[in-house]
Amino acid sequence: MFPYLVACAAAFGLAGCPGSLADPERFLEAGAATCPPGTDVEKEIFAPLTSSGKTGGCASSLCHDADEPAAGLDLITPGIAGRVLGTVSTGSINEGLCDGEVLVDPTDPESSLFIEKVTLKTPRCGDRMPLAAPLSKANIDCVRQWVLQVAGGADGGAGTGGGGGSDASSTGGSSGAAGDGG
Repeated sequence: MFPYLVACAAAFGLAGCPGSLADPERFLEAGAATCPPGTDVEKEIFAPLTSSGKTGGCASSLCHDADEPAAGLDLITPGIAGRVLGTVSTGSINEGLCDGEVLVDPTDPESSLFIEKVTLKTPRCGDRMPLAAPLSKANIDCVRQWVLQVAGGADGGAGTGGGGGSDASSTGGSSGAAGDGG
């Protein structure tokens, strides 16, 4: 009888252990996820190449690409930092709900629409980005560090490529308007 109980306990124990978690980051302590050093936000998060060689991420052909960027926000063409820094959102997406919001606010980067759209489940206007699924906590941290770096308020903690090259050190704002941030 004893060997039978051991065998059953072992079978139940093995059956209940799937081997991995689908989203292990949700079990990390708040603030534990950090941007891996060397992450190039513009190339790895905004516009990564898929296995088929097409642009994915935020800059996919359905979202913020160069040809028909959603909300007028192009996240693929070089110069992203200059286009978002100090730029006020305008556009017809969501009936212009985000009109007047600053994409990357150089005076208060933490209140930038760019950060809010990727961090809050329900941002003050429009939808959370990306629409398909939220970014991982590490990627959100990378985007936050990139925004702070673009605004001139960070130590460049997003890694050596954190801003996607010289773009991130841009100090000039954009006089043009972008879409309502998605």
